[in-house]
Amino acid sequence: MSEHHPTGADLERREPAPAPAVPSVPPRRTVPEPAPRSFSLAFGWTLVAVATGLLAFASWDLYPDDGPGMWAGYRDSLLVLVIAFSLALLRVNVPKTPFIGACGIVGVLLVLEGIFLASTLRISIPEIMAGVVIVLGSVLMASAPDR
Repeated sequence: MSEHHPTGADLERREPAPAPAVPSVPPRRTVPEPAPRSFSLAFGWTLVAVATGLLAFASWDLYPDDGPGMWAGYRDSLLVLVIAFSLALLRVNVPKTPFIGACGIVGVLLVLEGIFLASTLRISIPEIMAGVVIVLGSVLMASAPDR
């Protein structure tokens, strides 16, 4: 028995094989999910902003009127200004990493000031609490996938 091998002419005459019967499934519509960036960046920014505002309020209202309270108010007001400028620049279209880093460094400085430089609890507690919240907010902002 000889096998017939198709030639070029046979291939041209051959009709295509019918496609197998497969039920057509309509494509699924994907619902876009909000990126985690929207939560972590916005919530971190809000934490830093609230802690900065409360620190400014504490330096104006809670700190004592003596020399150490005055100097703590000066130090904290300077750090509040650095954070306020950093937070303002985080809302515009510039690279965000340096300003998130500035917020984190200021938070660490506040914790260190509260531990080592503060002379009374009325100064150290607001500085430490604000510093911890600012560091936490900075970590949240830095963890955003596309900052």
